[in-house]
Amino acid sequence: MKYSNILILFLFLTSCTLAQKNGIPPISERSKDISSPSFAEVIGFNGGLFLSGSEETLRKAAIFQNNRIFYLMGHDMKGRLPKDFIPKPCMAVCPNINCDWENTNAAWKFRLCDWSILFKTNTIALEVFEGTGRNYPFRFYRAEELGDPYQKGFAYGQTIGQSLEGLITTVEVGNEPHGSPGIKVFNEWSKGLADGVRSKSKTMKMCSADVQNSGPEKFGKHLLNNQVKDIDTSLFDILQVHAYAFNDTFRVTRPPETLRNELSDMYPYRDKTLWLGEIGWDSNLLGEETQAAYILRAIILAMRHDFDKVFVYNIIDDGPWAAPFDHCGLLYRDNKEKKSYKLLRRMVTEFGDYQISKIIKDGENGEYAYGFTNGTKSLTISWKESDRGIPMIK
Repeated sequence: MKYSNILILFLFLTSCTLAQKNGIPPISERSKDISSPSFAEVIGFNGGLFLSGSEETLRKAAIFQNNRIFYLMGHDMKGRLPKDFIPKPCMAVCPNINCDWENTNAAWKFRLCDWSILFKTNTIALEVFEGTGRNYPFRFYRAEELGDPYQKGFAYGQTIGQSLEGLITTVEVGNEPHGSPGIKVFNEWSKGLADGVRSKSKTMKMCSADVQNSGPEKFGKHLLNNQVKDIDTSLFDILQVHAYAFNDTFRVTRPPETLRNELSDMYPYRDKTLWLGEIGWDSNLLGEETQAAYILRAIILAMRHDFDKVFVYNIIDDGPWAAPFDHCGLLYRDNKEKKSYKLLRRMVTEFGDYQISKIIKDGENGEYAYGFTNGTKSLTISWKESDRGIPMIK
């Protein structure tokens, strides 16, 4: 065997060993059938357009294609228990939605007329088991307070499918459902909701509950796979997870590369569409430039791990009630643009049609470099894990 061939074999085996050591399958094991979405197709944002934002916020958010919205179901129930409440369909006719579910969330639904035109993806994340008014960990409804979870989910699913057809693209069965009433009840709710939506809607996709890698009692533990494996994934078109780089004091300040094991947890589920539903970093603690750098690095790492969409939390700073995420916005509360907004705007406008095409450096010695192409032109984005500045784009 020639020396050059021996060297090539050595480098191949070394790269495989490094990848396996990191818990990440080598590139040769990636599915050949997975399409690579572009930056414009991947990048999205969470919330802020109703609770915190203004018309200027909406205008600045409209550069992105993907909008993730929170739906607070407790508002519909008006203090009643879920077992005592059945939602009533409201036929949504734009531009004036003049009916709503018992006069709750009317303004929220009205905004969907605008959002459905501006964004290609409008996904609603149902706040299913919260709304009790109780503090964590008791803020979730208990099983006896829910009633029949399948029937309750089915009723809500039919209402959403009938009322919001054409206004939303995706229904998420729950937002961060840690705590009671447990996975069995949640799976029954999920099946009911999926069956209900599909009985009325011809277009809406079903997305799993977006399980999170860290809750208040889970600092830094790798739990995505442990949670996803308990979900009945056959119910869903899309599987979604949240991954925050929390430090030991529950602040989002660690580099995005610390999330690689979390992202690789989702490799067994690549036959589904994968979404990273929330990521974010605190610009107050890290500074604007590092926040921007970490967000872009996280998006690229998600693309390298076959995720189809990444939703940044949040489009705008939320305020002290949202701690520890109150300074994670791409915009300040007065809509002033942070460096993170400007960088992502560049990615979706200047490089919006570029897809990931090549892995050049994948963490060896803390170095990362990935190739992208739009079919005619190519670019490389590179950085070191220790960097706090914007990655090199050339």
